[in-house]
Amino acid sequence: MIQPDLPAPRPPPAHLSPYSVLPSLGSEFATLFGAKKVKMIEEDVQDFFNVYQKLSQQALDGKDNLDKLTDLFAPQFIYSSPYGVEIGDNRNNITHLIRSKIHEMRGKGQKQIEIDSMEVIIVDEVHAMPKITWEATYDLNGRTVKVKYVIGYMLKYLDGVIRLFGWMATGDQDDALRKVGIRQQNRMSL
Repeated sequence: MIQPDLPAPRPPPAHLSPYSVLPSLGSEFATLFGAKKVKMIEEDVQDFFNVYQKLSQQALDGKDNLDKLTDLFAPQFIYSSPYGVEIGDNRNNITHLIRSKIHEMRGKGQKQIEIDSMEVIIVDEVHAMPKITWEATYDLNGRTVKVKYVIGYMLKYLDGVIRLFGWMATGDQDDALRKVGIRQQNRMSL
């Protein structure tokens, strides 16, 4: 592979953040292609997951919104659980994974998904790692059961928009479901 000779990276002007999009090629290049300067803050992460929760709930309710859910993900993703690590491509994999997970959740009687709590680590101006405790409500033969579990996420600003590029399931969802008599089939937690 032939590498073009690129000029040495210039530091961004003092008024720009070192985390501006494409700073190594200069702010003129970023401006030319419409890239936005961004700064990840905790409120952005909370807003992102409020949308994620709302779309997930709509999907549980039977609304066909998989395109909107898929759009929250980066072009590639990484997923880790006690069962292993997977990587994938957004359009080829994540839509199928979301569809199968929603189908499985509905089949087990899940009626609701809510954010119980959220801890956010802002890594830098374009990355965040939230840890979310989810509360899922199930209808098991007329009996309402609530299950809590934790998933860690990795977010990044891409082209001025927050995208989810990774998540880590702790395995406590499987344990919590097993305790109330629900067997996990799909080991993918979203």
